Amino acid sequence: MIFLDANFLINFYVKTNKDYERANELMEEMKNKERIISNLVIMEVITVMNVKLKQDHYLVSKVYKELNENYKVIIDNDFYGNGFEILTKQMKKNKRRIPLFDSVYIALMRELGIKKIATFDNHFDNIIGIIRVC
Repeated sequence: MIFLDANFLINFYVKTNKDYERANELMEEMKNKERIISNLVIMEVITVMNVKLKQDHYLVSKVYKELNENYKVIIDNDFYGNGFEILTKQMKKNKRRIPLFDSVYIALMRELGIKKIATFDNHFDNIIGIIRVC
């Protein structure tokens, strides 16, 4: 079982991204594992692809469909409060700024017992109980 971060999925789907090849290699290695995302991951992926990367609407639509059909999607709104607590704790303790999206993913992973995350974001390093596989 592995959680797929939005950053990993964007690299997997957008051929011009620098980690596209590595994301595809890792996805091939994970093809027989349960790959988990959340509604928030879908929102983040589609928003970045649409607004920041300005991807073609056909690709954005294709990715939206695949995200909903090819992965186990967790309804994540019950994790927002715990995610915000993680965010504020990191700010106070380490002066580290991590996105609320990622704080929610950490809360969700801890609650569901998911130990591994596919991401290229290094702010998941040194999070107790979570192993970054990229």
